[in-house]
Amino acid sequence: MILLLLLLQETAHDVSFATADGSSLKGTTTVQSIKVTTDVGELEISVEKIRTVTFGSGKVTIFTHEGSGVNGTCSVAEWKFATDLGPITVKSERMRQISFPAHAKAPEVKPKPTPGPQPGPGPKPGPSATVDNDVAPVTTFKLSASVEDLFLSNDRKWLYLLNTTTLKLHRIDTAKLAVDSTAIDVPKGTEAMCLSPDGATIYVAASPDGHLPIDRKQTTGKIVVVDAASWKIRTTFAVDVDPWDIEADDARVYVTCGYSATGAVVVIDVAKSAVVAQWGRREPFAVLRITPDRRRLYFGQTEVQPADFWCAPIPDDPAKTKVEVYDSPYHGEHPLGGRFEISPDGAFLAAATGSVLRLTKVQDGDLKHAGRVESHTAAAFDKGTLLTATASGMFRRYALPDVTLVRSARFGGKAYRLAYDPATKMAFCAVETEKPKDPRAPHGTGDLAVYSLTELMKEK
Repeated sequence: MILLLLLLQETAHDVSFATADGSSLKGTTTVQSIKVTTDVGELEISVEKIRTVTFGSGKVTIFTHEGSGVNGTCSVAEWKFATDLGPITVKSERMRQISFPAHAKAPEVKPKPTPGPQPGPGPKPGPSATVDNDVAPVTTFKLSASVEDLFLSNDRKWLYLLNTTTLKLHRIDTAKLAVDSTAIDVPKGTEAMCLSPDGATIYVAASPDGHLPIDRKQTTGKIVVVDAASWKIRTTFAVDVDPWDIEADDARVYVTCGYSATGAVVVIDVAKSAVVAQWGRREPFAVLRITPDRRRLYFGQTEVQPADFWCAPIPDDPAKTKVEVYDSPYHGEHPLGGRFEISPDGAFLAAATGSVLRLTKVQDGDLKHAGRVESHTAAAFDKGTLLTATASGMFRRYALPDVTLVRSARFGGKAYRLAYDPATKMAFCAVETEKPKDPRAPHGTGDLAVYSLTELMKEK
Protein backbone atom coordinates (compact mmCIF):
# COMPACT_ATOMS: atom_id res chain seq x y z
CA MET A 1 0.00 0.00 0.00
CA ILE A 2 1.17 3.53 -0.71
CA LEU A 3 0.66 6.34 1.78
CA LEU A 4 0.81 9.89 0.38
CA LEU A 5 1.58 12.87 2.62
CA LEU A 6 1.75 16.55 1.56
CA LEU A 7 4.42 18.85 2.94
CA LEU A 8 3.51 22.56 3.00
CA GLN A 9 6.32 25.03 2.32
CA GLU A 10 6.43 28.69 1.29
CA THR A 11 7.43 28.29 -2.37
CA ALA A 12 4.44 28.71 -4.71
CA HIS A 13 3.65 26.52 -7.72
CA ASP A 14 0.84 26.52 -10.25
CA VAL A 15 -1.59 23.67 -9.76
CA SER A 16 -4.91 22.57 -11.26
CA PHE A 17 -7.53 20.19 -9.90
CA ALA A 18 -9.91 18.10 -12.01
CA THR A 19 -12.75 16.23 -10.30
CA ALA A 20 -14.60 13.11 -11.35
CA ASP A 21 -17.69 15.13 -12.23
CA GLY A 22 -15.77 17.23 -14.75
CA SER A 23 -15.34 20.43 -12.76
CA SER A 24 -11.92 22.05 -12.40
CA LEU A 25 -10.05 24.69 -10.40
CA LYS A 26 -6.70 26.38 -11.00
CA GLY A 27 -4.53 28.28 -8.56
CA THR A 28 -1.16 28.42 -6.87
CA THR A 29 -0.23 25.91 -4.21
CA THR A 30 2.48 26.14 -1.57
CA VAL A 31 2.99 22.37 -1.61
CA GLN A 32 6.71 21.73 -2.05
CA SER A 33 6.82 17.95 -2.27
CA ILE A 34 4.88 14.71 -2.02
CA LYS A 35 6.30 12.07 0.25
CA VAL A 36 5.51 8.50 -0.75
CA THR A 37 5.95 5.52 1.58
CA THR A 38 5.96 2.24 -0.35
CA ASP A 39 6.79 -1.40 0.31
CA VAL A 40 10.28 -0.74 -1.10
CA GLY A 41 11.06 2.26 1.08
CA GLU A 42 10.36 5.96 1.38
CA LEU A 43 10.49 8.27 -1.64
CA GLU A 44 10.30 12.04 -1.71
CA ILE A 45 9.39 13.77 -4.99
CA SER A 46 9.55 17.54 -5.44
CA VAL A 47 6.61 19.36 -7.02
CA GLU A 48 9.08 20.64 -9.62
CA LYS A 49 9.33 17.06 -10.91
CA ILE A 50 5.70 15.97 -10.54
CA ARG A 51 3.52 16.09 -13.66
CA THR A 52 0.25 14.59 -12.44
CA VAL A 53 -1.42 12.73 -9.60
CA THR A 54 -4.20 10.64 -11.15
CA PHE A 55 -7.01 8.86 -9.28
CA GLY A 56 -9.24 6.01 -10.41
CA SER A 57 -10.88 2.86 -9.07
CA GLY A 58 -9.34 3.29 -5.62
CA LYS A 59 -5.87 3.66 -7.14
CA VAL A 60 -3.53 6.62 -7.34
CA THR A 61 -0.62 7.15 -9.74
CA ILE A 62 2.05 9.84 -9.59
CA PHE A 63 3.76 10.69 -12.88
CA THR A 64 6.88 12.85 -13.14
CA HIS A 65 7.86 15.14 -16.02
CA GLU A 66 10.64 12.70 -16.88
CA GLY A 67 8.10 9.96 -17.52
CA SER A 68 8.69 7.84 -14.45
CA GLY A 69 5.89 7.03 -12.07
CA VAL A 70 4.66 5.48 -8.85
CA ASN A 71 1.30 3.81 -8.41
CA GLY A 72 -0.62 1.96 -5.74
CA THR A 73 -3.63 2.20 -3.45
CA CYS A 74 -4.26 5.63 -1.98
CA SER A 75 -5.11 5.69 1.74
CA VAL A 76 -5.48 9.49 1.94
CA ALA A 77 -9.13 10.46 2.42
CA GLU A 78 -8.53 14.19 1.97
CA TRP A 79 -5.92 16.38 0.27
CA LYS A 80 -5.32 19.78 1.86
CA PHE A 81 -3.64 22.56 -0.14
CA ALA A 82 -2.79 26.13 0.90
CA THR A 83 -3.26 28.25 -2.23
CA ASP A 84 -3.65 31.88 -3.23
CA LEU A 85 -7.38 31.12 -3.44
CA GLY A 86 -7.43 30.15 0.22
CA PRO A 87 -7.32 26.70 1.86
CA ILE A 88 -8.65 23.95 -0.41
CA THR A 89 -9.68 20.51 0.84
CA VAL A 90 -10.58 17.81 -1.67
CA LYS A 91 -11.67 14.23 -1.09
CA SER A 92 -9.84 11.48 -2.96
CA GLU A 93 -13.09 9.82 -4.01
CA ARG A 94 -14.10 13.00 -5.87
CA MET A 95 -10.73 13.62 -7.53
CA ARG A 96 -9.73 12.62 -11.04
CA GLN A 97 -6.41 14.43 -11.36
CA ILE A 98 -4.09 17.00 -9.79
CA SER A 99 -1.67 18.57 -12.30
CA PHE A 100 1.51 20.61 -11.91
CA PRO A 101 2.66 22.42 -15.11
CA ALA A 102 6.12 21.61 -16.41
CA HIS A 103 7.24 25.23 -15.96
CA ALA A 104 6.69 25.11 -12.21
CA LYS A 105 9.89 25.94 -10.31
CA ALA A 106 10.94 24.90 -6.86
CA PRO A 107 14.14 24.60 -4.88
CA GLU A 108 15.67 21.14 -5.00
CA VAL A 109 14.32 18.83 -2.31
CA LYS A 110 17.07 16.64 -0.98
CA PRO A 111 15.88 13.15 -0.02
CA LYS A 112 16.43 11.94 3.50
CA PRO A 113 19.61 9.89 3.86
CA THR A 114 18.96 6.22 3.42
CA PRO A 115 21.25 3.28 4.15
CA GLY A 116 22.87 1.33 1.38
CA PRO A 117 24.56 2.30 -1.92
CA GLN A 118 23.69 5.63 -3.53
CA PRO A 119 23.69 6.64 -7.22
CA GLY A 120 27.19 6.72 -8.64
CA PRO A 121 29.12 9.77 -9.79
CA GLY A 122 28.26 11.68 -12.93
CA PRO A 123 30.05 11.38 -16.27
CA LYS A 124 33.82 11.61 -16.27
CA PRO A 125 35.00 14.78 -18.05
CA GLY A 126 37.09 14.20 -21.17
CA PRO A 127 39.28 16.64 -23.05
CA SER A 128 36.30 18.94 -23.62
CA ALA A 129 33.46 19.09 -21.09
CA THR A 130 32.22 22.50 -22.26
CA VAL A 131 30.47 23.70 -25.43
CA ASP A 132 32.73 23.19 -28.44
CA ASN A 133 30.47 24.73 -31.07
CA ASP A 134 26.93 25.78 -31.94
CA VAL A 135 24.95 23.99 -34.64
CA ALA A 136 21.95 25.17 -36.63
CA PRO A 137 19.57 22.98 -38.61
CA VAL A 138 20.51 22.13 -42.16
CA THR A 139 16.80 22.07 -42.83
CA THR A 140 13.58 21.90 -40.85
CA PHE A 141 10.38 20.09 -41.83
CA LYS A 142 7.44 22.00 -40.41
CA LEU A 143 5.08 19.44 -38.92
CA SER A 144 3.42 20.96 -35.83
CA ALA A 145 2.86 17.36 -34.83
CA SER A 146 3.79 14.68 -32.33
CA VAL A 147 6.40 12.25 -33.66
CA GLU A 148 6.30 9.06 -31.58
CA ASP A 149 8.85 7.01 -33.50
CA LEU A 150 11.70 7.91 -35.81
CA PHE A 151 14.28 5.59 -37.39
CA LEU A 152 16.35 5.01 -40.52
CA SER A 153 15.95 2.20 -43.03
CA ASN A 154 18.69 -0.43 -43.03
CA ASP A 155 20.37 1.16 -46.08
CA ARG A 156 19.81 4.64 -44.57
CA LYS A 157 18.15 5.86 -47.78
CA TRP A 158 14.91 6.57 -45.94
CA LEU A 159 13.92 8.07 -42.63
CA TYR A 160 10.62 6.65 -41.33
CA LEU A 161 8.52 8.99 -39.22
CA LEU A 162 5.37 8.15 -37.26
CA ASN A 163 3.12 11.22 -37.01
CA THR A 164 0.51 10.50 -34.34
CA THR A 165 -1.17 13.89 -34.72
CA THR A 166 -2.28 13.27 -38.31
CA LEU A 167 -2.09 9.45 -37.98
CA LYS A 168 0.30 9.14 -40.91
CA LEU A 169 3.43 7.13 -41.55
CA HIS A 170 5.87 9.23 -43.61
CA ARG A 171 9.22 8.55 -45.21
CA ILE A 172 11.89 11.09 -46.07
CA ASP A 173 14.58 10.69 -48.74
CA THR A 174 17.77 11.25 -46.72
CA ALA A 175 19.89 12.18 -49.77
CA LYS A 176 17.46 14.76 -51.16
CA LEU A 177 16.01 15.69 -47.73
CA ALA A 178 12.56 15.52 -49.30
CA VAL A 179 9.31 14.02 -47.99
CA ASP A 180 7.72 11.30 -50.11
CA SER A 181 4.39 12.62 -51.37
CA THR A 182 2.70 9.34 -50.43
CA ALA A 183 1.91 8.80 -46.75
CA ILE A 184 0.37 5.70 -45.18
CA ASP A 185 -2.72 6.06 -42.99
CA VAL A 186 -2.44 4.33 -39.61
CA PRO A 187 -5.25 3.53 -37.15
CA LYS A 188 -6.46 5.70 -34.32
CA GLY A 189 -4.46 4.97 -31.19
CA THR A 190 -1.20 4.28 -33.04
CA GLU A 191 1.72 4.78 -30.65
CA ALA A 192 4.77 2.88 -31.91
CA MET A 193 6.44 1.19 -34.87
CA CYS A 194 9.48 -0.99 -35.56
CA LEU A 195 11.46 -2.48 -38.42
CA SER A 196 12.00 -6.16 -39.24
CA PRO A 197 15.63 -7.39 -39.15
CA ASP A 198 15.95 -7.38 -42.96
CA GLY A 199 14.37 -3.93 -43.20
CA ALA A 200 11.65 -5.18 -45.56
CA THR A 201 8.73 -4.74 -43.17
CA ILE A 202 7.51 -2.00 -40.86
CA TYR A 203 5.19 -3.02 -38.02
CA VAL A 204 2.86 -0.45 -36.47
CA ALA A 205 1.13 -0.97 -33.12
CA ALA A 206 -2.19 0.68 -32.28
CA SER A 207 -4.70 0.65 -29.41
CA PRO A 208 -7.80 2.29 -30.97
CA ASP A 209 -9.72 2.36 -27.68
CA GLY A 210 -6.80 3.54 -25.59
CA HIS A 211 -5.57 1.79 -22.48
CA LEU A 212 -8.37 1.03 -20.07
CA PRO A 213 -7.86 0.37 -16.34
CA ILE A 214 -7.45 -3.23 -15.21
CA ASP A 215 -10.97 -3.45 -13.79
CA ARG A 216 -12.62 -2.56 -17.12
CA LYS A 217 -13.07 -4.75 -20.18
CA GLN A 218 -10.26 -4.20 -22.68
CA THR A 219 -11.02 -4.13 -26.40
CA THR A 220 -8.59 -5.29 -29.06
CA GLY A 221 -5.48 -3.66 -30.45
CA LYS A 222 -4.18 -3.67 -34.00
CA ILE A 223 -0.94 -4.58 -35.75
CA VAL A 224 -0.38 -3.00 -39.17
CA VAL A 225 2.10 -4.72 -41.49
CA VAL A 226 3.68 -2.38 -44.06
CA ASP A 227 5.81 -3.44 -47.04
CA ALA A 228 8.75 -1.02 -47.02
CA ALA A 229 9.66 -1.47 -50.71
CA SER A 230 6.19 -0.91 -52.21
CA TRP A 231 5.25 1.49 -49.43
CA LYS A 232 1.86 -0.16 -49.02
CA ILE A 233 0.01 -1.97 -46.24
CA ARG A 234 0.16 -5.75 -46.61
CA THR A 235 -2.32 -6.54 -43.87
CA THR A 236 -3.82 -5.36 -40.60
CA PHE A 237 -4.90 -7.78 -37.88
CA ALA A 238 -6.44 -7.53 -34.42
CA VAL A 239 -4.90 -8.78 -31.19
CA ASP A 240 -6.56 -9.20 -27.80
CA VAL A 241 -4.16 -6.85 -26.00
CA ASP A 242 -3.55 -3.09 -26.03
CA PRO A 243 -0.03 -2.68 -27.51
CA TRP A 244 2.12 0.20 -26.28
CA ASP A 245 5.63 -0.44 -27.64
CA ILE A 246 6.78 -2.91 -30.29
CA GLU A 247 9.84 -4.79 -31.59
CA ALA A 248 10.24 -7.58 -34.16
CA ASP A 249 12.33 -10.54 -35.29
CA ASP A 250 11.98 -12.61 -38.47
CA ALA A 251 8.62 -14.20 -37.64
CA ARG A 252 7.17 -12.45 -34.62
CA VAL A 253 6.47 -9.09 -33.08
CA TYR A 254 6.86 -8.44 -29.38
CA VAL A 255 4.82 -5.80 -27.59
CA THR A 256 4.49 -4.26 -24.18
CA CYS A 257 0.99 -3.14 -23.27
CA GLY A 258 -1.11 -0.90 -21.10
CA TYR A 259 -3.30 -2.90 -18.72
CA SER A 260 -4.76 -5.77 -20.75
CA ALA A 261 -1.79 -8.15 -20.81
CA THR A 262 -0.97 -10.52 -17.98
CA GLY A 263 2.74 -10.52 -18.90
CA ALA A 264 5.36 -7.84 -19.40
CA VAL A 265 6.14 -8.97 -22.95
CA VAL A 266 3.50 -10.32 -25.32
CA VAL A 267 4.65 -12.54 -28.22
CA ILE A 268 2.62 -12.31 -31.43
CA ASP A 269 3.06 -14.75 -34.33
CA VAL A 270 2.63 -12.63 -37.47
CA ALA A 271 1.74 -15.54 -39.75
CA LYS A 272 -0.97 -16.69 -37.34
CA SER A 273 -2.05 -13.13 -36.43
CA ALA A 274 -2.28 -14.30 -32.85
CA VAL A 275 -0.77 -13.98 -29.38
CA VAL A 276 1.26 -17.14 -28.67
CA ALA A 277 2.97 -16.32 -25.35
CA GLN A 278 3.33 -13.81 -22.53
CA TRP A 279 6.49 -13.48 -20.46
CA GLY A 280 7.04 -12.02 -17.01
CA ARG A 281 4.54 -10.18 -14.87
CA ARG A 282 2.38 -7.26 -15.95
CA GLU A 283 4.44 -4.08 -16.49
CA PRO A 284 2.15 -1.36 -17.91
CA PHE A 285 3.67 1.04 -20.43
CA ALA A 286 7.15 -0.47 -20.37
CA VAL A 287 9.61 0.75 -23.00
CA LEU A 288 10.79 -2.15 -25.19
CA ARG A 289 14.02 -2.67 -27.18
CA ILE A 290 15.53 -5.72 -28.92
CA THR A 291 19.21 -6.49 -29.40
CA PRO A 292 20.60 -6.39 -32.97
CA ASP A 293 21.04 -10.19 -32.99
CA ARG A 294 17.36 -10.56 -32.02
CA ARG A 295 18.21 -12.87 -29.12
CA ARG A 296 17.29 -10.66 -26.16
CA LEU A 297 14.54 -8.20 -25.31
CA TYR A 298 14.98 -5.50 -22.71
CA PHE A 299 12.22 -3.45 -21.15
CA GLY A 300 12.24 -0.46 -18.84
CA GLN A 301 9.64 0.08 -16.16
CA THR A 302 7.77 3.40 -16.12
CA GLU A 303 5.07 2.93 -13.47
CA VAL A 304 7.03 1.91 -10.38
CA GLN A 305 9.80 3.50 -8.35
CA PRO A 306 12.59 2.67 -8.01
CA ALA A 307 12.28 1.59 -11.65
CA ASP A 308 14.43 -1.11 -13.20
CA PHE A 309 15.47 -2.71 -16.48
CA TRP A 310 14.59 -6.31 -17.28
CA CYS A 311 15.76 -8.84 -19.85
CA ALA A 312 13.74 -11.54 -21.63
CA PRO A 313 15.99 -14.00 -23.52
CA ILE A 314 14.37 -15.06 -26.81
CA PRO A 315 14.33 -18.86 -27.32
CA ASP A 316 14.27 -20.61 -30.68
CA ASP A 317 10.58 -21.40 -30.24
CA PRO A 318 9.01 -18.62 -28.14
CA ALA A 319 5.55 -20.18 -28.36
CA LYS A 320 6.57 -23.42 -26.66
CA THR A 321 9.48 -22.43 -24.44
CA LYS A 322 9.01 -20.97 -20.97
CA VAL A 323 11.00 -17.77 -20.60
CA GLU A 324 12.30 -16.53 -17.26
CA VAL A 325 12.82 -12.78 -17.27
CA TYR A 326 15.38 -11.18 -14.96
CA ASP A 327 16.17 -7.65 -13.83
CA SER A 328 19.35 -5.71 -13.14
CA PRO A 329 21.16 -6.40 -9.86
CA TYR A 330 20.33 -2.88 -8.65
CA HIS A 331 17.31 -1.64 -6.72
CA GLY A 332 17.53 2.09 -6.21
CA GLU A 333 21.33 2.35 -6.37
CA HIS A 334 21.18 3.88 -9.88
CA PRO A 335 18.42 5.76 -11.73
CA LEU A 336 16.99 3.10 -14.05
CA GLY A 337 13.86 2.43 -16.09
CA GLY A 338 12.05 4.58 -18.63
CA ARG A 339 13.24 5.28 -22.17
CA PHE A 340 16.53 3.81 -23.34
CA GLU A 341 18.47 2.74 -26.43
CA ILE A 342 20.77 -0.22 -27.17
CA SER A 343 24.09 0.08 -29.02
CA PRO A 344 24.48 -1.54 -32.48
CA ASP A 345 26.79 -4.21 -31.05
CA GLY A 346 24.32 -5.00 -28.26
CA ALA A 347 26.96 -4.24 -25.61
CA PHE A 348 25.50 -1.12 -23.97
CA LEU A 349 22.16 0.24 -22.78
CA ALA A 350 21.85 4.01 -22.40
CA ALA A 351 18.95 5.17 -20.23
CA ALA A 352 17.41 8.64 -20.46
CA THR A 353 18.05 8.97 -16.72
CA GLY A 354 21.79 9.01 -17.47
CA SER A 355 22.71 5.46 -16.45
CA VAL A 356 24.75 3.40 -18.89
CA LEU A 357 24.67 -0.38 -18.43
CA ARG A 358 26.85 -3.07 -19.96
CA LEU A 359 24.94 -5.91 -21.63
CA THR A 360 26.02 -9.52 -22.14
CA LYS A 361 24.44 -12.71 -23.45
CA VAL A 362 24.55 -14.39 -20.03
CA GLN A 363 22.65 -13.21 -16.97
CA ASP A 364 25.64 -13.12 -14.61
CA GLY A 365 27.31 -10.27 -16.51
CA ASP A 366 24.18 -8.61 -17.87
CA LEU A 367 22.75 -5.18 -16.97
CA LYS A 368 25.85 -4.11 -15.03
CA HIS A 369 26.54 -0.43 -14.33
CA ALA A 370 29.17 0.95 -16.74
CA GLY A 371 28.97 4.69 -16.04
CA ARG A 372 26.86 7.83 -15.96
CA VAL A 373 26.12 10.54 -18.50
CA GLU A 374 23.97 13.63 -18.27
CA SER A 375 20.26 12.82 -18.30
CA HIS A 376 18.80 13.33 -21.76
CA THR A 377 15.63 13.35 -23.84
CA ALA A 378 16.92 11.33 -26.82
CA ALA A 379 19.93 9.18 -27.71
CA ALA A 380 21.60 7.27 -30.54
CA PHE A 381 24.77 5.25 -31.01
CA ASP A 382 27.70 5.12 -33.42
CA LYS A 383 30.59 2.66 -33.22
CA GLY A 384 32.30 3.37 -29.91
CA THR A 385 30.17 6.47 -29.39
CA LEU A 386 27.03 7.46 -27.51
CA LEU A 387 25.25 10.59 -28.80
CA THR A 388 22.65 12.27 -26.59
CA ALA A 389 20.39 15.31 -26.82
CA THR A 390 19.66 17.00 -23.49
CA ALA A 391 16.66 18.98 -22.30
CA SER A 392 18.89 22.07 -22.18
CA GLY A 393 19.49 21.90 -25.95
CA MET A 394 22.90 20.23 -26.04
CA PHE A 395 24.29 17.40 -28.13
CA ARG A 396 26.75 15.37 -26.03
CA ARG A 397 29.21 12.88 -27.46
CA TYR A 398 30.60 10.20 -25.15
CA ALA A 399 33.32 7.65 -25.84
CA LEU A 400 32.64 3.98 -25.10
CA PRO A 401 33.46 1.75 -23.30
CA ASP A 402 34.80 4.16 -20.66
CA VAL A 403 31.74 6.49 -20.87
CA THR A 404 33.80 9.70 -21.13
CA LEU A 405 32.50 13.02 -22.43
CA VAL A 406 34.38 13.97 -25.61
CA ARG A 407 32.62 16.95 -27.18
CA SER A 408 29.48 19.06 -26.86
CA ALA A 409 27.50 21.18 -29.31
CA ARG A 410 24.65 23.56 -28.57
CA PHE A 411 21.55 23.37 -30.79
CA GLY A 412 19.17 25.18 -28.45
CA GLY A 413 16.02 23.05 -28.79
CA LYS A 414 14.41 20.08 -27.10
CA ALA A 415 14.83 16.92 -29.16
CA TYR A 416 12.65 14.09 -27.86
CA ARG A 417 13.35 11.63 -30.69
CA LEU A 418 16.67 11.16 -32.49
CA ALA A 419 17.91 9.13 -35.47
CA TYR A 420 21.56 9.36 -36.45
CA ASP A 421 23.34 8.36 -39.68
CA PRO A 422 27.02 7.57 -38.94
CA ALA A 423 27.96 7.69 -42.64
CA THR A 424 26.80 11.26 -43.25
CA LYS A 425 27.03 12.47 -39.63
CA MET A 426 23.45 13.75 -39.94
CA ALA A 427 21.10 13.82 -36.94
CA PHE A 428 17.34 13.81 -37.51
CA CYS A 429 15.54 15.21 -34.49
CA ALA A 430 11.90 15.52 -33.53
CA VAL A 431 12.02 18.84 -31.68
CA GLU A 432 9.35 20.29 -29.42
CA THR A 433 8.07 23.75 -30.37
CA GLU A 434 4.79 23.70 -28.44
CA LYS A 435 4.33 22.45 -24.87
CA PRO A 436 1.76 19.66 -24.41
CA LYS A 437 -1.78 20.73 -23.58
CA ASP A 438 -2.25 17.57 -21.54
CA PRO A 439 0.14 17.70 -18.56
CA ARG A 440 0.33 13.90 -18.64
CA ALA A 441 1.92 13.92 -22.11
CA PRO A 442 5.70 13.31 -22.15
CA HIS A 443 6.22 15.90 -24.87
CA GLY A 444 4.39 18.44 -26.99
CA THR A 445 4.23 18.96 -30.73
CA GLY A 446 6.88 20.29 -33.04
CA ASP A 447 8.94 19.84 -36.18
CA LEU A 448 11.67 17.64 -37.63
CA ALA A 449 15.06 19.36 -37.60
CA VAL A 450 18.12 17.97 -39.41
CA TYR A 451 21.60 18.76 -38.10
CA SER A 452 25.09 18.12 -39.49
CA LEU A 453 27.28 16.86 -36.64
CA THR A 454 30.52 16.60 -38.59
CA GLU A 455 32.35 18.92 -36.21
CA LEU A 456 30.98 17.21 -33.11
CA MET A 457 31.87 13.73 -34.32
CA LYS A 458 35.34 14.38 -35.73
CA GLU A 459 38.36 12.96 -33.96
CA LYS A 460 40.55 15.31 -31.95
